[in-house]
Amino acid sequence: MIQMLFSLRYQSQLRRTRSNLITSLENAIIRAAEASGAKVRAEYRCITASFDENTIGFGLDIRLVLEAVLQALKKADSELYGHTCIFGRDITEDGPALLRQLPRISGGTGIWCSEILRRYLDPYVVFDESPGNDAPETSFSAYRQIRELKTFIRLGALNSPYSEKIQSVLSSGNSRRAVLMGPGYIGKREALSRFAGTILGDYPPLVIRFGSGGTGLSCFTDALSPPIRGLIPPKSLETLDTIGVFIFKERLEDEFTPFAIRKTGHFLRILLENYISLALNRGISPVILLENIHLANPVAAKVFIDCFAGNFVASSGVHIYGTCSNEPVSVLGNWEVVFPRILQVSPEFLAPPADSSQIPQDLWEIAYAVSLFRQYFPPALFLRLFEEEGKNPVMISRALDMIASMGLLEITEDPLRGARRLGDGKDRIQKMVRNRLLDWVKAGKLRPGFKLLQALADLGIPAPEELVLEALRRDLINGTCSTLRRTIEESRFAELVGSSHIPALLYIFRTLESLLRGNDGDIAAAFAELPPEEEVPSYKVRLLSYMAIYKLGIHDTDKAAELIKDAMHISQGQSGNRGLAQAYRVFSLVNLSKGRLSDAIEYFSFSMEQAEKSEDFEEYALSAYYAAAAQFLFGNIAKAERLALKAEETALNAGLSAWADRARFLRGKLLFESGRYKESLDMFTELQHNSFGLHPAAADTLEAWAYRSAVFLGSDEFPAQLATQFPNTDARFFEIEASYLAEDYQRTVELSDKLLGELPDQEFLFIEQPDWRSGFSQGELLLFSLKEFRSSMISAYRALALCRLDKAGHADARRSIELIIRDERLSDMDPNSAFYFFAYYCILGESGAHEVDMDTAVSMAYKRLQRRASRIDDAEINRSFLSRHYWNGALSRAAKEHKLI
Repeated sequence: MIQMLFSLRYQSQLRRTRSNLITSLENAIIRAAEASGAKVRAEYRCITASFDENTIGFGLDIRLVLEAVLQALKKADSELYGHTCIFGRDITEDGPALLRQLPRISGGTGIWCSEILRRYLDPYVVFDESPGNDAPETSFSAYRQIRELKTFIRLGALNSPYSEKIQSVLSSGNSRRAVLMGPGYIGKREALSRFAGTILGDYPPLVIRFGSGGTGLSCFTDALSPPIRGLIPPKSLETLDTIGVFIFKERLEDEFTPFAIRKTGHFLRILLENYISLALNRGISPVILLENIHLANPVAAKVFIDCFAGNFVASSGVHIYGTCSNEPVSVLGNWEVVFPRILQVSPEFLAPPADSSQIPQDLWEIAYAVSLFRQYFPPALFLRLFEEEGKNPVMISRALDMIASMGLLEITEDPLRGARRLGDGKDRIQKMVRNRLLDWVKAGKLRPGFKLLQALADLGIPAPEELVLEALRRDLINGTCSTLRRTIEESRFAELVGSSHIPALLYIFRTLESLLRGNDGDIAAAFAELPPEEEVPSYKVRLLSYMAIYKLGIHDTDKAAELIKDAMHISQGQSGNRGLAQAYRVFSLVNLSKGRLSDAIEYFSFSMEQAEKSEDFEEYALSAYYAAAAQFLFGNIAKAERLALKAEETALNAGLSAWADRARFLRGKLLFESGRYKESLDMFTELQHNSFGLHPAAADTLEAWAYRSAVFLGSDEFPAQLATQFPNTDARFFEIEASYLAEDYQRTVELSDKLLGELPDQEFLFIEQPDWRSGFSQGELLLFSLKEFRSSMISAYRALALCRLDKAGHADARRSIELIIRDERLSDMDPNSAFYFFAYYCILGESGAHEVDMDTAVSMAYKRLQRRASRIDDAEINRSFLSRHYWNGALSRAAKEHKLI
């Protein structure tokens, strides 16, 4: 530990006579020491500051403290009698003797530094080489007095003459779009920036830097630098910032979802349109600089090129200049659309590399840290990152200025150069960068994934167990796992995460991937083997949860309940375990499948609360979706709508476009179930043509539900025989509904008999992926078996049609409907409960039943309708449910006729 001791001569007298002066001087010194990371103790006679010398840029930190001490002393010098300031290692115990003896050497005042600190401070200060003629032969002779501070080093930019030559090349033509191709580290960036200034004046260029601060799409959000932000109108800036937060989280990835690509394209269009139009409005020809296009991720390159081709960029007089390494011209590929002119910088421009031996170790350390930071973060954040590590922002800012003026940033664009220069000293810098990555991931600012695991391994230490699991899970959820899969297939995964947990991780990978994207056969194959033994709690929780989801899918609810209870028990004992939210959700679904609707609703709320607490937004979206479905089954359509909207918004923010579409479909279904048929038709039609990332299997189901809405709305724009074009079960049932409403009762019976004979007893329940086989999936079919639920609906319409065909069908119709209404669960759980009892009332009327029986039937039906309506906590939706819904409105009118209203 390095210590600083500071004391004033005649300090007690000064405190009495010049109290404010002494307080101000001491506060300035304390602030400077604390800003440089010191722990300070201010006593009556002495200020003691302790510095950790194992931090980067330590010599610069001490240099800045010295500067602050000298400035403070200069202001107060005429009022003082002398001072003593000493820097040394572990000198607290020797402090009193040092403070007495060293001043005698130079007449009572001065700043001294122990010999061991010389290696830190030689670049920054001038020492008196002799301790003094009268110095005693003691250990104090190892201290040297600091005479003055050196001016900060300015070596001048490396290879700077070539910047002017490059500018000359750029000026030698009238093309507005050209790429500068040549060797690296010769000042192409500086030359382009200066050339842009000749066109723009004080107006900033828009700089998109590929291959820096991330591997993919983040180059576009990084282009929204402070100078550019100052130009953008507030409304557009708010939109850019909202999208930018999402894209920023993906900056460590090189695989992207279609949704992320579309969002990035939208961001870039808004940015370009604002930048270009604002420049043109000021009479300025806008300039876009594309740096290192050879490092562009193919997806990022396509986003820009598509935007260029489809936007007014190409035809609005914009200057676009790029830089590219000295590669064959073929490297340009599709960039030729943007750059019709190639400016080759010939090799003779190169000069021998500048002598970097004069550069202090501190600057090499900071330059190396920057070379690592720039792989993951934009330059605009460098100062903030250093501050988060406790570094003095003034010191870092000055250091960055110096290494930029020396060209050291260009030299260390390849981190290996800095690593070789620092040797073992690189380790603490790698640790610092690793800490920043982990903290930003923990804060939710960066999404964990395979590339993060790779980055952490490159920085010297494998990722923590929890992070490995979360990264694997996030890549699988996003579908950006081809590199991860290839690494696993090539048996290289253990190199990144260690070998001790590989069996569990591989099992999690296989089973979760099947649950997210496989069919029922894929899922069964993935779970064919028992899970491996695993002691890490978070891993064990996921293994149990996925097994429970599989058991629930095959309708083994008792085993699912057993497994998920074990998962909850383990997870509840772990602080910060993100698996608890999923465990709560799966337990809710188990309760729902067992008919325990109240318990299911309660645990869905626990799941959402836990997901929000742990910032597991993917889990929050799914929990909100299933909570909406449960509220619909309960009867509170209004609350279900609110939850479905929350699920859609959260899924979008988390990048789960498929679940966002499914949640929007649920909103449309809720509109239908409350009689708002025009609104539901609009929702389904909008989803068909403007989805967030619709699964191909959704087309038939959406068409069927749009058809159903149109039928109840009275529209004749849809074909009468839908199922011949879209032969899924929903379409076939909705044709039965339509034929009945069209009074084609014979066809209703025929279609019903055919479909009833083909219904399977049960189907696999998909939990983790949107199930588009039916609009009743992941809702009613969680509570009822497929055959039970569908046969009830089909049989009800068949019975209604039979009793209207002729009297011979009356008995059959009554038997069919009575089988349905005997089920006691209808009172609270089946959304069609009131309809079934109303159908019974209608059939009684057609078959000439007694008035008393009719009164009883309509009363039973209306009570059930009122019970469900009473759960809707929105008055307008309640009114719509009772009056605009086709069957509920008919039941309400019948109740009025029977004087129940």
